[in-house]
Amino acid sequence: MQDAVYCVSQGLWLALKEEYMPIPTEETWLKNAELFNLKWNFPNAIGAIDSKHVCIQAPANSRSAFYNYKDFFSFVLMAVADPNYKLLLVDIGEAGSQADSAVFQNSTFGKAFVNDMLNIPAGGKELPQYPEGGTLSLFLLGDTVFSLTENLMKPFSNPRVGLLGEPEQIFNYRLSCARRVVENAFGIMGQQFRLYHRRLDMTHEHTKLIVQATTVLHNFLMRDFEADSAQPQEKDARLPADGLLTRMSKLRGNNQTSDAAKNATQVV
Repeated sequence: MQDAVYCVSQGLWLALKEEYMPIPTEETWLKNAELFNLKWNFPNAIGAIDSKHVCIQAPANSRSAFYNYKDFFSFVLMAVADPNYKLLLVDIGEAGSQADSAVFQNSTFGKAFVNDMLNIPAGGKELPQYPEGGTLSLFLLGDTVFSLTENLMKPFSNPRVGLLGEPEQIFNYRLSCARRVVENAFGIMGQQFRLYHRRLDMTHEHTKLIVQATTVLHNFLMRDFEADSAQPQEKDARLPADGLLTRMSKLRGNNQTSDAAKNATQVV
């Protein structure tokens, strides 16, 4: 029975990958840039990157290599998601003790990203709201653990948040809203495939096969889903200095990104 599950998992990946998780083309990235601006109010973003720890039985002779900061053994599922919660790129199996930045550097798509082999348009794209500013590079959205590069955007970081100015706080808020599509994608997967809520007691390679199959099945189930626009109601970034936190609090209260993800789970 177990062998059948592993064979089916591998078969699903091979059968569905080309159609439901193909290598992104320039057209894919440009379309994502338009959708991130339309749905999440963040122009020139082409994907959101994050990781998820998959709870596993510790591989033989691995010692603490797979023991993560959450106090369980895991390997890492790292993914790039599009504006509609579909996965564009995945890397599966890196040891859970590694930081996201190290997983990204060691991953196949991370190396391809660094070496400009992911078909990201080199010329960038004009900002829709500021065409006179010229072109700006297209970029992935990550959190503070990633390194800032030409094609990877991260939030402003400061150990004392109060020292960030109003423009930086607004920028961080906008980025956080847009980047949550990948976190919501992981949440949807967790509802679709309950194996993510327990420890997987099988070999490392077999676990990778099953997780790999769930990523492409997720895209298959989401094939007709289009996320509702969940961009903040206030598009003008020039908010009054004394009203910033109040305005941002009201926007957060709508919980639009979470609502959109809930809608996705209901559809699939």
